[in-house]
Amino acid sequence: RIRLCTHRNEKEKLQEMFIALSRETYIRPHKHLNKAESLHVLEGDAEVVFFDENGKITKIISLSKSLSKSYFYYRINEPTYHTFIVKSDIFIFHETTHGPFNKSDTLYAPWSPEEKDFKKIDKFVLELKESAKTFAGSL
Repeated sequence: RIRLCTHRNEKEKLQEMFIALSRETYIRPHKHLNKAESLHVLEGDAEVVFFDENGKITKIISLSKSLSKSYFYYRINEPTYHTFIVKSDIFIFHETTHGPFNKSDTLYAPWSPEEKDFKKIDKFVLELKESAKTFAGSL
C-alpha cells in the first residue's frame, strides 16, 4: 500500500491522496465519523464492500475505468463500514475527504482482524471473497 498525500498537513480542511493497493493489500473494514469521502479510479479494478454493524455485506460496488457495469467514482456520505477487494494486480485511486485528519474519526469494525494479525487476516479475506461471490450471485 502506498499513500501520497497532496495536502500540506493533517490540519488542512481538504485532504487529498493518491493511493495504490496491490491485490494482497488488506484494508481493515472501517467507517469514518463526521466526514464524507470520495474515490476516483485511476487504474485497475476493485470492489468496495459495505457492511452493516454486524459484518453482514449490504452492498458491493465494482470499481474500474475500463470494465462495463463498473463505476469509476463513488462517494460515501454516511458512516458505513467498508473495505476493498482488489481484483487487478494494482488498484490506484484518488481519494478526497475533509480535514483536519483526526485518527479517532475512523472506527474499525470490531468483527474484523487487526492489520497485524496475519493468520486471522488470511481467514477473514478468504471468507470475505466467498461471501462477496454469494452476495453478488443473489442479486
